[in-house]
Amino acid sequence: MAGTKGETSTIDEIFRVLIQVRDDMAAVKNDITQIMLKLDIMNDRMELVESRVAALEDSQSAEEGRLTNLINHVDDLGMEITQRTAMMEGTLEEHGAILHPPYDPEKTIIAIKLPETNSSTMSEATALLNHGLGDHTQIVRATRLHGRNGQPGIVKIELPSKEDTIRILRKKSNLVGKSPYERTFLRSSQPHSGRVNASNIRLIMERIPAMSDLRLTADGRLVPANERQRLSAYRGRHSGSTIAGNARSGPPTPMEQSGTAGLSSA
Repeated sequence: MAGTKGETSTIDEIFRVLIQVRDDMAAVKNDITQIMLKLDIMNDRMELVESRVAALEDSQSAEEGRLTNLINHVDDLGMEITQRTAMMEGTLEEHGAILHPPYDPEKTIIAIKLPETNSSTMSEATALLNHGLGDHTQIVRATRLHGRNGQPGIVKIELPSKEDTIRILRKKSNLVGKSPYERTFLRSSQPHSGRVNASNIRLIMERIPAMSDLRLTADGRLVPANERQRLSAYRGRHSGSTIAGNARSGPPTPMEQSGTAGLSSA
């Protein structure tokens, strides 16, 4: 009887152990299932990350392509600008435009209707000074602008100093009747505003008889006219018709008296 009870107790223990193993196996299986679920979630997230990385790489490649195209476009524009600049410079040189720093007005004279030859502009300007004016001042530079209507272009001549400019302008009367410079005229290189002011002053002088005893020099100064100019102005004022002569009555002015004295002495 005792033996039977012992066998029963052993069997119960075996069953109890088997049940425990079964429960442990179920717990392990559950743990494995949870781990697999987490692995699946991680795999899904890795796939999402990989897709986003691929999209970023594609976007970066597209940006690099656009940047490359932009760089190439800028290079093409730079080359086109260089070519157009070269063409413009060639056109300006062909038309005699000034590509170097502006001429100094105080050191520059303008030669109008200076005959064109097969020589360079520097040679033409040097010949004008040497043979036309009898002056051997060294010219700094000379440029001929594009002529119009079949006329030779004006020539800008820069000299070493302002004093050289004044001295040469005082000699411009030497060109009168001297071949081939009979029609060549020299003047100072005034800015446009200066030329307009000088023109306005001359117009005022022509309208005011008392100013006929003065003259406007090339450098813009008013100086007394010489005796010949005074007599010419006086004769011009008194050579009109009777009506013009009667337009003014009264005694002669001091300037007219001095002009009369000059005529009587003549």
